Amino acid sequence: MADSYKSHMVDTTMEMADVSQCIILTVAYFLLSWGCHLASAAYSSTIAEYHEYTRPDKQTKCMITVKRDWKEKINWDMNIASGFLSAAMFAMYSYTVCTVLASGEAEERWLYRSSVSTHSLCLHAGVSLYEASTYPFVGKKLEFYVHHVLVLLNCGAFLYTGRGHPWGSFMGLVEGTNIPLCLVMYMRAIPALSDTLAFKLSGAALWLTYLLIRVVLMPFGICLLWQDQHNIPATAFLFADPVNNYAWLCLLYGSGGRLPPLSAVHVHVHFPSLSTLALTSDPITRLHPWYSRSPWAFVLLVLSHHERISQGTTKQPLPQFH
Repeated sequence: MADSYKSHMVDTTMEMADVSQCIILTVAYFLLSWGCHLASAAYSSTIAEYHEYTRPDKQTKCMITVKRDWKEKINWDMNIASGFLSAAMFAMYSYTVCTVLASGEAEERWLYRSSVSTHSLCLHAGVSLYEASTYPFVGKKLEFYVHHVLVLLNCGAFLYTGRGHPWGSFMGLVEGTNIPLCLVMYMRAIPALSDTLAFKLSGAALWLTYLLIRVVLMPFGICLLWQDQHNIPATAFLFADPVNNYAWLCLLYGSGGRLPPLSAVHVHVHFPSLSTLALTSDPITRLHPWYSRSPWAFVLLVLSHHERISQGTTKQPLPQFH
């Protein structure tokens, strides 16, 4: 059964490995993302809150009407478009991860490639280009651009080599946290929704997915990848050249998805008594791409890989994860 499984993968995905097709797919998904943005703008223009909203004045505490400027409208539409696109990415990435786990073979974590995994990586790259293209209009900081450049380099590495798609899909699962995040940001844009049960449930869902995916699941994946580096070194690589592969490993762990400071969005809103924690936790949440991927596991991975490059040796296999 395993042989037929592998044979099926090779026969159905060889054509998708062509780099030019991946570029075409990425451009197509970039245009699709802007199409979603424009569709959101067209539909949202029929909503009164899209044009203006009421909020309490900071000094008088009286309710005032505020017109939404074009920057706020771009953010509104980007949140809606990104929410739907992130849901699509999360579904496709989940399919790839579950398919590889079902195979039960460690080598497939590096050799598996399918039309779904290729499309999901191209979609991720296209969405990253779309989001980055909106940043000059809304004045995003440099760190947002850097993050998307790193994501593009990572997706490009998987697509160019045709290897490691399951790892790209596994790391891409962090997009699942963007679904409740976009819901929260959308409802925050409408002050009337900020005190609703739906807003609080969305905030709780964001905290839950953040903890499960970024804090729990990602370190497990890092350990599994580190284990592959020791147990199957002849297969566990993206680039055949050790230096290039080492550079990719550094890139992989520095390019995690970024959430806005969770404390500012949720701790202060949902748990006002923890406002002091909200102020002190921002630096941690701003650096969470490294924190959520577990620094200690990253250090072990880099050191172990550096040892293999410098000494040309491999440690004894670690106990298998079950």
